[in-house]
Amino acid sequence: MRATSLLVLGLMFGIACAGCLGDPPRAKDEADDSEPGATPAYEPHVVVATLDTGTNPFHPAFRRNETRHPSLFIPGYPADAGAVQLRLGKEYRADTKASLSELAKLKEKRFPYYVPGTNLVGLWAHPTDQIPVYQPNSTMQGGTHQHGARASSQIAGLEFSIAPDVFLAVMDRTNDQGGVSVYQSNADGLRWAADQPWIDIIHTNIQNPLPLAREQVPAQSGLHGFPAAVLYAVGKGKLVVSAGGNFFAESTETSPHAGPPGVLVAGANDNCGYTEFSNPDPHVVMDGAGTIAASANDYNTSTFGGTSSASPRISGYAAKLLLEIRKAVNQTGGMQDGALVVVADPALKPAKGPLADGRLTAAELHEVIRKTANPNPHASKFDGGAGTCVPQPANSPVAVYAKMGYGEVSEHTIQGAMDVALGRKDMPMRAEDAFYMASEQARVAFWRTLPG
Repeated sequence: MRATSLLVLGLMFGIACAGCLGDPPRAKDEADDSEPGATPAYEPHVVVATLDTGTNPFHPAFRRNETRHPSLFIPGYPADAGAVQLRLGKEYRADTKASLSELAKLKEKRFPYYVPGTNLVGLWAHPTDQIPVYQPNSTMQGGTHQHGARASSQIAGLEFSIAPDVFLAVMDRTNDQGGVSVYQSNADGLRWAADQPWIDIIHTNIQNPLPLAREQVPAQSGLHGFPAAVLYAVGKGKLVVSAGGNFFAESTETSPHAGPPGVLVAGANDNCGYTEFSNPDPHVVMDGAGTIAASANDYNTSTFGGTSSASPRISGYAAKLLLEIRKAVNQTGGMQDGALVVVADPALKPAKGPLADGRLTAAELHEVIRKTANPNPHASKFDGGAGTCVPQPANSPVAVYAKMGYGEVSEHTIQGAMDVALGRKDMPMRAEDAFYMASEQARVAFWRTLPG
């Protein structure tokens, strides 16, 4: 799909922004209701933070009709966060050139920044990173931020995700020339995101499992606090979604990115069955073969695959589900007392189900997502190319857990998940529970052996 179709879609739905369609960025001294001093107008919302390699903030996939300071619609968002006023027009190179002075703010590292006219409410990079979040040089941009640009568009990008109505905090934790390990960078990023009361879900795409990776890195080295940071984020009540890995026979129980109990492990399937490359024992899957995402250094599209693609889309699925639940109970705030949802109005509290006590935790949302997944691969509007796969029998009552976990989630399963979360239907009894429990026991045993 060409960039022109993205822009046409944006115009059809009234997507506008400060500096769109060639207009210059708004002057800094213009005062309007976008300033933090204005009266807040909170509505149900969800924010997903993604730890990856930055993004392409100019891409039409992220453009929205929203120019207010995020503190006016996201409780707990820092009122002193600065704006990066980009020109969001029709021509990528012209827009980046016109926005160079604003992009220079990113090097000041006063994170988070937000981008008016988009759903990008938080830009963050590791303090040691020399190329934070976005690099305007087109050659460097494509090589440095390509992965994160595509992944972030599949979490909450127009046309590329199930959750275009959620907000994104995009984090660059690659530390180009920074001298800090990937694990330390991810650990620091996880802790930062976990400490932000306005962030609900954290997605991590780190891909270097130990101890059975191809590099044969010893199990007791190289983690640099990452296990403790994952535990910290889970302990803060965040839902952490992690890519299951593209390492064929590597077990997710022995990979640090799979995380301790509480992390939703996202695997990849494809259009006709399950992929050979996705790690064993995911919790749920989405299509990860030849999918379409936003480009990193223009306004076009690019192909994307692996659990690098499936995991951001599963993060978007979780975010969309959480958003619809919050709308149903009219929760205008974010996380409260370690719960993702707290029902303030007793009349809206379901009589049964996970919200019967008025609270929905990350663990309960995790369970709802797993147990309402379809055990069979099925057609979805986000399917990618056919590729090669191992066909799975149709209409199976039980998923092939080693490759599919509880099964596939998509736009076709989200209503069922909503019904269970809101007590309209009972939590399904799944035969996959036995496999899940065995997997979790192995996971706990492995994580206990890891340093800090």
